[in-house]
Amino acid sequence: MMTNDNWKVDWKVFVGGKDRSSVMHPYLLSVGVTLMDGGSADKCRLSFNDAIGEIKLPQPGDPIQIAVRGKIVFSGISDEPEFIINKNGGSLLSVSGSSVDMTSAVKKPLSFHMDDATLGDVMRKAADLAGIRNMRIDPAFDQIRRDYWLVNRQSLMSLGDRFARELAGTFKFAGDEAALAKRGTGLAPSGLLLPTVVAERGKNLKSARVKPLSLRRVFGSTKVTWFDQKTGQHREVEEQGEADAGDVDAVNVTRLLAASEDQAREQASARNRESAQNRGSGRITIDPNAQPEGLCVLKGARVGVDGNYRIGQVDHTGSKPSGSITQMSVRHPQGGAGKDTRPTR
Repeated sequence: MMTNDNWKVDWKVFVGGKDRSSVMHPYLLSVGVTLMDGGSADKCRLSFNDAIGEIKLPQPGDPIQIAVRGKIVFSGISDEPEFIINKNGGSLLSVSGSSVDMTSAVKKPLSFHMDDATLGDVMRKAADLAGIRNMRIDPAFDQIRRDYWLVNRQSLMSLGDRFARELAGTFKFAGDEAALAKRGTGLAPSGLLLPTVVAERGKNLKSARVKPLSLRRVFGSTKVTWFDQKTGQHREVEEQGEADAGDVDAVNVTRLLAASEDQAREQASARNRESAQNRGSGRITIDPNAQPEGLCVLKGARVGVDGNYRIGQVDHTGSKPSGSITQMSVRHPQGGAGKDTRPTR
């Protein structure tokens, strides 16, 4: 744990499974972790004072874990050490890490097909071929069954991203594990509830810039066209959005053709969930905490802004002079956020 007169941050850094915090202490200038809510890998950054070159140059592929307040928030491998000499003659060694091991088989193209199988069956087979030890899948996705699945020269990375986009989910790696989760539910792929954080003005809230209501990318319903193999005709399904979308008349019409009615309804439901996420946005800074797809409860701002927000990208940062903070993007306002029912003044 790095806590002395200068370091006011409860961080630990593990390399190769060993706690290296005390060894890094004299040289470490800053540490940071970026947690994504899908689409990109999680990242970590360690910056060291390397004035006399005492620090051993890390090798790409070294396992790295970072803990904040006793909880592991990053698990991955080191990827690109960078040495910097600044104009004042000082020397810095910057070490970055990624939750995706780009030297592994996760980017290897795979080719196989499965008949009468579930999405869980497909993803677990792809994960096994890519050397992933544990493939966690949201129960809502795991049992999606189709007559035929084709994986045609797609890596596990691209396959996971494909299904995440189609189903409004999140696909992520963490070391030798991967997860495909449903977005906007507040649940982990295991089905457990993700932690809720409170950002309260006058307490742990450092700053906030929030749009509690934005309808620019919101639709009232979604239509998807599918092909009926029995009749040889194109048919259409329409799924209504969330109750709060009732004040939006626009209909989202997808361009992709679904292979069956079930698939069409899955895609329509996914687009509606995605639309609901876009009802608001913002960025909130608090004391270290938070996890992507968890819930942030904003308190003490004002009527119409206070409420619940879904957490997107999370940035944990710590440095000797500044201490530690957590910045997070937020969306999908709920619980009174975006609503002010007081009489007009």
